[in-house]
Amino acid sequence: MSRYTYSLKKYYLWMILYVFMSLASFLILMPLAYYLNAKKNVEHTYIDGKKLRFTGTKRGAYLTFVPYFCLLNALRIIIDEIQLHLLTNEVISNMHPFFSFIVKNLMDAIPLFLVSLLLMHTLFKWAQRNTYFCYELSGSIFETRIRKSLLMAIINKICGTLTFGIFNPLAIYLKQKFIVERKIISYTKVEFDGTIKESYKKFIIRQYINYFTIGLYAPVYLYRIHEWSIIHTHISKPV
Repeated sequence: MSRYTYSLKKYYLWMILYVFMSLASFLILMPLAYYLNAKKNVEHTYIDGKKLRFTGTKRGAYLTFVPYFCLLNALRIIIDEIQLHLLTNEVISNMHPFFSFIVKNLMDAIPLFLVSLLLMHTLFKWAQRNTYFCYELSGSIFETRIRKSLLMAIINKICGTLTFGIFNPLAIYLKQKFIVERKIISYTKVEFDGTIKESYKKFIIRQYINYFTIGLYAPVYLYRIHEWSIIHTHISKPV
């Protein structure tokens, strides 16, 4: 049986600390927070009775994170310069205020979203490479390409926002299946046997509770998704 042994109370408190470490430190402590989060999640996970272990280091998290942090800051400076130039551009200045607002926000959001996605994809692959079954220390990878991660992120955004959350449980199912079935742990492939129907039963109400509580329910919501994903993760076959 697969299970997640970290308690909901501890998870809730940890999520508050995780957000504080990431944002209050202006992202300086984000790699440390990511390392601690990955370690916590891995070492409280059992897949078909087999405990996982995490061998990543704080140094490894920082070395993975720093190049993208520099890229994000450089991109932020470039975007500010372009926006300053556009403010003096007659085409933009003569636009309707609404369309001008849309253009400026898209210029902000799209490049930062892409770099942030690339960062999270790289950090996730780093965490997976350092995840093993106990007493085994090789053969763990996350086998996917960044373009597939990008496509999945776009699908999740569409399902979660443009459909007012109606298809969000479908997005949760697709995301968890995508992540789990691309993991290889100690040369062992794993599979996901959750269903779309079960995802709707578990998360359609919870997501609206999360909306109405303005995020106060978010740690519980994320915990239930993570727990559900682990419960439905099983050993498939050696590769």
